[in-house]
Amino acid sequence: MPDENVSQDWVGYPEAERLSGFSRITLRRLIRNGQLRAAKIGRATRIDKHSLEAFIENHPTQPKLPGFEEADG
Repeated sequence: MPDENVSQDWVGYPEAERLSGFSRITLRRLIRNGQLRAAKIGRATRIDKHSLEAFIENHPTQPKLPGFEEADG
């Protein structure tokens, strides 16, 4: 019998954006950089909710992504 909680462990971009406050672009970069676990199911991307929660807990401020420098001023 399938575990009913499995579907709650993976979220789409809208739910991940709501939970984290990050934009879709930031979430995609975090996935590409290996900082978040995600899976492709057909054309849909699902983000591991536990990975997202752990990232938020370990990075209380906005993530520093390669290619983005803080503005001086």
